[in-house]
Amino acid sequence: MERPKRKKRKKLLPLLAVLIPALYILLQVLLVAQRGYTTQVAMTDTLDDALLCSGVIGVNEQEIRSEAAGVLDFIAANGERISSGDGVAYVYADEAAARSGRLAARLSDELEVLEQSQRSAGAAADMESLMGAREDETADILAAAASGDLSGAQDVYGDLQATLNQIAAHTDGTADFSQRISELTAQRDAAAAAASAQSLAAPAAGYFVCGQDAQQKQYTLEQLSQMTPAQLAEAAESPAQGCDAQTVGKLWLDYKWYFYASVSAADASRFEQGDTLHISFPDLSDESVPIEVVSVEVDEGAGLAKVELMSEYINADIVTLEQARARISFATYTGLRVDREALHVFEGQNMVYVKSGNMAYLRPVTVIFANDSYALLSDDYEKDVNEVKRYDTVIVRGDDLYDKKILS
Repeated sequence: MERPKRKKRKKLLPLLAVLIPALYILLQVLLVAQRGYTTQVAMTDTLDDALLCSGVIGVNEQEIRSEAAGVLDFIAANGERISSGDGVAYVYADEAAARSGRLAARLSDELEVLEQSQRSAGAAADMESLMGAREDETADILAAAASGDLSGAQDVYGDLQATLNQIAAHTDGTADFSQRISELTAQRDAAAAAASAQSLAAPAAGYFVCGQDAQQKQYTLEQLSQMTPAQLAEAAESPAQGCDAQTVGKLWLDYKWYFYASVSAADASRFEQGDTLHISFPDLSDESVPIEVVSVEVDEGAGLAKVELMSEYINADIVTLEQARARISFATYTGLRVDREALHVFEGQNMVYVKSGNMAYLRPVTVIFANDSYALLSDDYEKDVNEVKRYDTVIVRGDDLYDKKILS
């Protein structure tokens, strides 16, 4: 008669193991819902005073065009500075030839590393420096993998391999790379012979951008400079267009580029000629670069303004753009972040409620910066002026709050 009871107990135990934690969580949720207030901990954070706007990039550029048919392989990277006559791409006869060309390029890179290692094998070495270089290069590769930006990882890998070869050579004193160099040279030459390709060269010096990644230029610098604020607003919202099939790439011929931004007339006052701001393009990346205010033209009747900005900083993302949504940062602030809703104003003084124990205390604060969602408070304590400290529990919202209220 005992066996059925034991079976029932065995079935109940797993059920209880699930129900008890679930009931505990439900109880905590009910308690929070019934207490009539919500809180947050004041923590140090950084916020930008920034403006999102639309605009058009203006730059002197030249297209690189080709009618050649085949498989296109680029050897120049977006944003790379190249000279007139430098190769930017190969056009292979077919995919098999392209594979041979890529193999030849990879083997050439390996040979360069081995030849460097062979030259240094007999030279005196500082093992401490080599070990330090190994750690730095390994860290760089791991950082690139973590960020997802592998654009320079191949170069770092080559440096790491050369360092490891030098360590091996100076550890046992017998390392000889000549046989491996001979083998790879034969493989590289065979792959190069099978890679039938036409080389495409840059017709001028400039910053390269692959045609497959770039937007087709619709407006010249002259056209952009002559547009009214309303015309610029329309141009900024026009659909971006890709380059045609014959456009292999483009060259930015100047290190200066311009961004013509369309903003509201009210926001125009935030731009002062000569100021240096920061601009990023959030649809591509969070990387920002400095940019200078050149001019501001306001059309009060249209309620719009045209802002001309200029930068000398170029990266792999910027060169791909023409029409773009930009984030312009005017300043960066650091302080204690709280929800904007937590702020109260009494007799002209900004205040927040701080929970201590089971009491709510009204405390004065100094607001460094605020946007629609958050406020940054000074973290310098000053009695009767700024009395909120880091890790204080701030009441974001609550029912019938007042100083020294007992909280349920």
